[in-house]
Amino acid sequence: MTDESTGFFTRDALYGASPVQALGRFFVKYFNFRGRASMSEFWWVFGFLVLSSVAIGIIDRRFGVDIETIAEAVLVIPVVSLMCRRLHDSGRTGLLCLIGFIPVLGGIALLFMMALPTQGRAAL
Repeated sequence: MTDESTGFFTRDALYGASPVQALGRFFVKYFNFRGRASMSEFWWVFGFLVLSSVAIGIIDRRFGVDIETIAEAVLVIPVVSLMCRRLHDSGRTGLLCLIGFIPVLGGIALLFMMALPTQGRAAL
């Protein structure tokens, strides 16, 4: 696959991303805190992570293993980088990700910010 067909390596957001494209970019841009992420990129990944978390939680309880903690440790960096890129796309600074450290209210505020529409090229 080329860069033009997938957009995996571009700094620009991929508007109208499919689930496969969104997940691919999520993992390829693991440490990329610059650039932008479209709403479709963010929400496909968010849905996948929620469903995966539920499934892993069920497995953890059923078999007494702690896969969820390992998964969270592995995914914390790409999730934060995706949120930073999504904030950039909505015209905000990626430093707003730090709001997530405020218990409960920070996560809710971040979730609302992830739903904000795309803005101009500011905050890159």
